[in-house]
Amino acid sequence: MKKQSMQRAGRNYTYYRLVESYRDTDGHTRHRTIRYLGKLDDQQIMLIREHLNKGHVDEASIERIVQGEYNAIAGSAERVGDAEDGVAGIASIDNEGEATIAANNRRSSGQIDGEMTNHHNCKENVGAYNRASATADPIAGIGTDTGISSSAISSSASASTSASASTSTSTSTSTSTSSSSLPKNSSFCSSSNSNSSLNFSSTSNLNIVSTSKPSTSTLSASLPIWIPVSFTSLHFESINGQEWIVADEDTLFFVHHGQAEVTIHGRPILMTSQQILFCPHQTGVHIGSMDGQPLVVYRLVLRQTASAAAAFGPMDNILSESISTAVILPIQSPAEILRLCKELESYPMDAADAQQPVALLAMYRCFYELLHLLAVETAAAKRDEPLSFQQMLQYVQTHFREDLRRDELARKMGMTPEHFSRMFRSRQNCSFSDYVSQLRLHQARLELQLSQTSLEEIARRCGYSDVHYFSRKFRQRFGMPPGQYVTAPKQYVSWNRPFTAMLLQLGIVPVAGQIDMEVLRHFPELVKLVEQADWTLSSGHAELTGTHTTTKDATNGVAALLPAPSLSLLQERQPDLVFAYHDDPQSEQLHTYAPVQRLEIEQYNWRRQWLWLAERVQRRQQAQDWLQQWDMMLQQAKQQMQSWLERHQTVGIYKIVSEKVYVYGNLRSMGGPLIYDGLHCEPPAHVQQQLIDTGRLNIEVPLEQLHHYAADHMIVIHYPMEHQNGNAYGTERQAAASVMTSSFWQQLSAVQSGQLHVMDRHLFYGFDPLSQQLQLKAWLNSMASYL
Repeated sequence: MKKQSMQRAGRNYTYYRLVESYRDTDGHTRHRTIRYLGKLDDQQIMLIREHLNKGHVDEASIERIVQGEYNAIAGSAERVGDAEDGVAGIASIDNEGEATIAANNRRSSGQIDGEMTNHHNCKENVGAYNRASATADPIAGIGTDTGISSSAISSSASASTSASASTSTSTSTSTSTSSSSLPKNSSFCSSSNSNSSLNFSSTSNLNIVSTSKPSTSTLSASLPIWIPVSFTSLHFESINGQEWIVADEDTLFFVHHGQAEVTIHGRPILMTSQQILFCPHQTGVHIGSMDGQPLVVYRLVLRQTASAAAAFGPMDNILSESISTAVILPIQSPAEILRLCKELESYPMDAADAQQPVALLAMYRCFYELLHLLAVETAAAKRDEPLSFQQMLQYVQTHFREDLRRDELARKMGMTPEHFSRMFRSRQNCSFSDYVSQLRLHQARLELQLSQTSLEEIARRCGYSDVHYFSRKFRQRFGMPPGQYVTAPKQYVSWNRPFTAMLLQLGIVPVAGQIDMEVLRHFPELVKLVEQADWTLSSGHAELTGTHTTTKDATNGVAALLPAPSLSLLQERQPDLVFAYHDDPQSEQLHTYAPVQRLEIEQYNWRRQWLWLAERVQRRQQAQDWLQQWDMMLQQAKQQMQSWLERHQTVGIYKIVSEKVYVYGNLRSMGGPLIYDGLHCEPPAHVQQQLIDTGRLNIEVPLEQLHHYAADHMIVIHYPMEHQNGNAYGTERQAAASVMTSSFWQQLSAVQSGQLHVMDRHLFYGFDPLSQQLQLKAWLNSMASYL
């Protein structure tokens, strides 16, 4: 057992691992990790060492020790038979010359991290592990396009009598120097009440047999639980800026060289080799070089089986607590993780090489060892003090209306009240009592704006038993009593682009907000409105001064008239209300600085989102009047298109990004709400069935299948690639052919007939009143010759 310590950001991290020593071909002693144990206390260390001193590794007992079940393992080391200690695997030759290796998988280094609990002959084919061959079926689907039939990992519905007779029941243990992290008490074969066998169907008919008792684990999912889809090396040059990357499957990113700037929901975040980026299925991020130097990033794409998803939940529940959003996670041993990445990259994934079972298992061993290490380290980070502090903050943010005591919270965190106070001030830049008061007063401001409740009731709801004390604290903080605040001018911040456009359409200029200047420049009256509105603080509220300075919009490279929203800006400006989407990674932190209204982006269409916002800024009637005028504009457009609509020609929406094609339905961006819901254009049958009827935003379609989603008229929004990716599986990857010059694309009827409508990506990205107007104008102009 080895101890590993490191220091990061002034903190010491210590964790343990089991290693196996061996000599290489040059006679040098090497160590191979066979299991990561994580953080251990003194009693756990003592018990594990007792097991190791007896010369064997009983993994079940060690697992109980790691999980803290000390009493359950008393005397377990003595119960392990001497016959199981260090015995090499024995190969026997049966009458037909078939080699049979009997194993009981007692050593972590010689097992696939758990005992096989089934007894089947495995008959299905297994092929190469690569991007093109991975299919929805996690076992039979691996490599089905590679033409491999000699090597197989499979299961049958039941074990035949002859198969049972041909397998050995020897109790010898098999030796192995490779480690793995496949889930414990699971098998490549389906569940059975008999013993298990792992059969690679080949000319030698090699079988691996386990005589262990059936597992009591509730997991009955077939293995592998997670399947590696691809492993590539992405190269970013400093001159190319950021690239938009969409995760078609669960994807992990590792910084190999340089520093990355990752933009998640419009928020740039620094990422180094001390962190990993996890992107769940169908999430997107911008990635580029942070310091202007070349950047190399490893990308590991993985897929989870349906049965494993039911047993474990999605990967983001294992690595983090995020839900369907990209997240950057700290790691404690970046050197070891990069070593595993380089090893995974070194495996050749050609079909001919994948026919070798040993090479295939070695690749899976490395893959699962990497996943296991990531899960252990992210779990350790959750148990560390910073996360405990975050848990305390979350408790305070939930219970701030109650009588919170510093001493009680300090006791729960295992520290003295004085140390608690020092730590709190160092991390939050304020005292604990000021923080609680801040949360209460932000909630009071929110209720004063949105409710008709009496002042006494609002004070009580916000944790103040005395309304006079509440009024005094409110005046001290905001410069006016609560009653005057209700009618005072308000400052708003829009955390996401659609909210900025919605506010501007209502004639409200937020003090900070994201806006695409390529959209705003089409509305000169709104540009003038923004230019005249320079918000400054006077007695805690805004005044128009008639002057304005512009900043640089990093996304579009043009002059931005509005300051970008940030936590520091919220702390400085103290806005009255912040609008944000729930899925924004920083939205949970916002209410520490200001009253917040968050909205589920999937819950409402853009009309209802706008009415929701307008009601909170007392402009609902104005929004309803505009929507009535908008409906009249749509009706006029449909009358103009009437003769064309009667032909029942179909319209499809296609976004090309990173040289992949995504087909869109009627949700949110890319013009779907306008084309399908507003103008009632007819979608292709596959779009109707697979997207609109099922409520999906989009779907990636391979080029060879694009003809199934083809339409008479194709709206195309193209995001050109700024650079090509680097290596794939250790070999130089050829530059991807452009989608729009491929033979699959050129054969589409809309392309051949010239009924292709390439639209401005800035105009068709948004789902707000401003974008809707520009999309309608652009569509009518593009269709003018067909009407």
